[in-house]
Amino acid sequence: MKKLILSLVIIVSCYSCSNNLSRSNAKKQIIEKLDYPQDELLELTLEDRTIYRRITINRWKKYVELDLLTYTSFGQNKLKGRFPKVSIGGSGVRATLTEKGKQYLVSDAETSGFVKHAQVRQAELEFVEITGIQVFEKMNVATVSYNIRRTNITPFGNANNLKERVINQTANFIKYDDGWRIEY
Repeated sequence: MKKLILSLVIIVSCYSCSNNLSRSNAKKQIIEKLDYPQDELLELTLEDRTIYRRITINRWKKYVELDLLTYTSFGQNKLKGRFPKVSIGGSGVRATLTEKGKQYLVSDAETSGFVKHAQVRQAELEFVEITGIQVFEKMNVATVSYNIRRTNITPFGNANNLKERVINQTANFIKYDDGWRIEY
């Protein structure tokens, strides 16, 4: 009788364990679905035809100092006075990445309205470890805490004062009939 009860306890324990979210399963899904390691990107304005181009120029100055880009004005300058006239498409400022800056370019420039953007790499984010799993049984959900590390900081990242460090993150999982899946 004792052997039967012990066997049942072991079977029930094994069944319930296989239905739990393990650290290795959570790690595997986080790395696969969230695509680690991944680049930490910056959306860089390359052309600005709005009345806010002075702000854009001020943002570019730190990149100019590091020889990552140069910029020029084009069209008529309508920014004189306290209330500048809006010049739609006729004038603006345009940045050009230097050879040093081009090596961090991830995507080609895309225009959105009167502004053109491109993405540049600032650093790399790599998965470190799972730090905890909190399961909410009644709702069939879990929150997984994990760490990533920022490494390989580029000059664009240095210009934005990025530092190598460990970053705390969380991911949510939902329990389905066939197991746990990350929600993203």
